[in-house]
Amino acid sequence: RMLMSLVKVGIPLLVYIMTSHLVTDTGRVVLSIFYPIQIMGYYSFASSLTNAVFLGLNAVMWAIQPTVLSKTRNGIETDIVSKFVYNVNDLYRTAVFLVIFMIILVLPLFFVLLPAYKPIGRALVVLLLAKVVSSLSFGYNTMAIARGKQFQVASISIASAIVSTVLSIIVALLGLDFIWIAIAIFIGVSFYTMLQIRLGENLLNGIDKITREKWLELLPPGNLAALTCIFVGSLTGYITLGYFVGVIIFTFTNIKIHSKFREIC
Repeated sequence: RMLMSLVKVGIPLLVYIMTSHLVTDTGRVVLSIFYPIQIMGYYSFASSLTNAVFLGLNAVMWAIQPTVLSKTRNGIETDIVSKFVYNVNDLYRTAVFLVIFMIILVLPLFFVLLPAYKPIGRALVVLLLAKVVSSLSFGYNTMAIARGKQFQVASISIASAIVSTVLSIIVALLGLDFIWIAIAIFIGVSFYTMLQIRLGENLLNGIDKITREKWLELLPPGNLAALTCIFVGSLTGYITLGYFVGVIIFTFTNIKIHSKFREIC
């Protein structure tokens, strides 16, 4: 009986972990099929660099995940769980934004030292922003697992992987620059995050359809504006301008979160 229980819980989690990596690794597969080896090398380096940047933050995330699981399981009052999940999302999102800001700030120096990799600049920024988007659902994702919704989480992950794959193939067939592969991954991650937030709100508040006002509450306009500025800057080649505008917007629209983050640190 215990073995069956472990299998029932473990298989969906295994599917989720595998497909969650597939969402971001789709780009490499498509590039290896449709693009020259040099372009694939550029993208693979950008993807590997993105993952390396978040190794430390991911270690912290896995360290606190048992605590998040224990405080969001079934049997705890909804109000307490909601407050905890929202705080986790706010703090983790802030931490990811700060990491992104620091990395983009040192990118010019990085390309001075390694000028051969300058072509990855725009795609690298887009992949970093995809990490920001994925951070928006961390609390919801962990809560869903704590409440035994592994199948739903795995299904969302599979659907997102399919979206990323289809868009990446379309980009490749159109012969577009490899930054559009990164954008396809960004869209797939965004799709995953939106569905994960919807699942989380359904578990917390029984909401099947999230209103526009609720979306603005869950996804603060200041954060979205900062993200958009950096994204547009990378797409148009004005990375520095988009970066500084994004940092200013984020700083002045998240003063309360910054204070909370400093207290914990």
